[in-house]
Amino acid sequence: MLAPFRPSTIPDYPVTYPRFNPREGMPFIEKDNTHWYVKIYLPDVSKNNVSAEIIDKKLLITRKNEIQINHDGRIFASKELFERTIELVDGITMNDIGIHWSDNIIVFSILKPVGL
Repeated sequence: MLAPFRPSTIPDYPVTYPRFNPREGMPFIEKDNTHWYVKIYLPDVSKNNVSAEIIDKKLLITRKNEIQINHDGRIFASKELFERTIELVDGITMNDIGIHWSDNIIVFSILKPVGL
């Protein structure tokens, strides 16, 4: 019977892992002294299909993915709804949130309120 653990599979050198390992649709949060950064990997998504709004101290991020395929005279439609919420502290408005794209990754830059 083979042992489930083999010593030869453990490298004798340090293994490095990136800080941000993108998984589709999973928010990754980083921070610095002035901002929180929420990064979400959304491959093959148009900027026009993503929206963000604040509802009850939560940042609601939604994506609508509507695809129409014409095959042999028939039209097939696919609709997919994606939603993620990020809880916010008091006093943050949409004016405090910057949104930009970088290689299929949407980044929300959220300005920290004074005193945090």
